Parts: sequence; C-alpha cells; structure tokens
Amino acid sequence: MRVLVTGRSGQLSVALSRLSKRNGLEFHCIGRPQLDLLEPFSVQKALDELSPVAVVNTAAYTSVDVAERERDLAHKINAEGAKSVALACYQKNIPLVHISTDYVFNGTSRNPLKADDPTNPVSVYGATKAAGEDAVRETQPKHLIVRTAWLFSQDGHNFLKTMLRLGRERETLSVINDQIGSPTYVADLADALEVMLETILLGHSFQLWGTYHVVNAGSASWYEFAAEIFRQAAKYGQKPPLLSPILTSEFPMDAKRPEYSVLDTSTSQSAFGINLPDWKDAVDRCVKEIFSESDTTGKEHSL
Repeated sequence: MRVLVTGRSGQLSVALSRLSKRNGLEFHCIGRPQLDLLEPFSVQKALDELSPVAVVNTAAYTSVDVAERERDLAHKINAEGAKSVALACYQKNIPLVHISTDYVFNGTSRNPLKADDPTNPVSVYGATKAAGEDAVRETQPKHLIVRTAWLFSQDGHNFLKTMLRLGRERETLSVINDQIGSPTYVADLADALEVMLETILLGHSFQLWGTYHVVNAGSASWYEFAAEIFRQAAKYGQKPPLLSPILTSEFPMDAKRPEYSVLDTSTSQSAFGINLPDWKDAVDRCVKEIFSESDTTGKEHSL
C-alpha cells in the first residue's frame, strides 16, 4: 500500500521513509520540484503517477520568525497549499493526514490543550497553519489533522541538535524558561502516524475523522529540555555548558510564541491506542542514536 508523503528532506518525511514497506505500507516521500505546494497541478500529477492509498502532508513553511516578513509566501504554502492537497485527495477519494502545530494556540491556557479547544494563533506562522487546518476540514471530509510540537530527531535542523552543537562551541548558554510545551521525538511521531494510517486503511467503517494531538508524554520549558539534552549527552563524554534560565523578554524574536502549548493527547489515545513515551525517554533514545552513529562512522555526527 503506497502512501504519498509531501516533502522529502524534512525530519518527519525522513523518519517515515525509514518505515517504508513495514507492515505493508510503503512511504514515498516526494518534494520539490516534483511536488510543490505552490503548484497545485504538481500535487494532482503526483497522485496520478503514484496512485497512493493515502497522503501524509508534512510539507510546510516552518520559518517562524521569517514568516512575519514573508506573510504571503507562508500563506500560499501553509494554507493554499494545504487546500490544494486536500482537494486532490477529495477528487480521488484518498484519505489525508495533515500535519499541524501547537502554534495554532495563543498560549494563555495553563491546562493541556485539547484537540477541540478554540485556536487563536499569535504569529503569522500559527495563523497560516490554522488556515491550512480550516482548508483541509472544508475540502476533504476524510482527513486526520495531527497537531504535534517541538519536534526533534537526529536528522535536519532542530532544537536538540542545535543545543548539542552550541554546547560544544560555548561554555555558557542562556535558554528560555517561560515557554512550556511538549518535546516530541520524530521517530515516535512516525510510529504513531503508521498506526493511524493502518487504522483508517484497514478499518472498513472508520468514522473518527477529525483533529488529534500526538506528542510525547510530559511537558517542559526550553531550559528544562536543554538541561535534559546535556544530561544525556554527558553519558557519551560531551561536557555540558553552564546553563542559565532567561525570560522570553530577554531574548526578543520577530514572532511571538505561545507561552504554554502543552497538548492533551486523550483523543488519540482513545481512538487509536497511541500513548507515546515520556519526552525524557525520547531524548535519551535520540541522543544515543546520534552518538552511536558518531561511533560507527568514526566522526562526529553532523550537528
């Protein structure tokens, strides 16, 4: 069963490609120029050529701060592009799994956010992703919108790899301590998506279409996340820097972030039986993977 994954080099598409041909699913990751969310015809063409049984839309404009200056481009990719994918899926009666983000919330709650809580993004990036969600809901009834957060892995660019690199370059680091979220290991997210796909493809009367949250268990600030990364890296001989917690106001950025965006996963647990491990366990496994690859290749993993 072929599953088309939009995007080729992103963390999630790479993780899904590693699952290829497992449990009967073949993940085919296609990116630009063959499939470009700015070119609706390329989406239709990819579906025609591959004839997938489902589509996972991981492609997105994700430069949160730059989006404040490139509002139109972010909207074209995250909102109009999502609609193009949804329309192509609707026309061919293909289920769509659309990946979204905790940034669709404003961060004022202090309770884990449920999938049906109202969205109110505080950044251009969040607003365009929320618009993409709406476009999917309006266009293709057979959809799963999967919100996730704070992704990290051994691939691509992410907070964990940035911390490991900076920890090697500097003796001291200051990390924001007043933004709280759900650190999520991309390998665990990929496994969860596989379970969701198997459920919707093999279930003859699946009716639980809608929006779900999938993140690792627990919550952390960026400072706590960094501290755990360095605690795990110390097992492999990397000397940790001296960490200092700071406020968001001390580290101004172009885009505003949610202060609290911990995601409640109760609906994905009840509908699909998904219960991801604690984020600290996930950091342990990811750091181990990075340093194991370094040992195998005889050189430092690319950070």
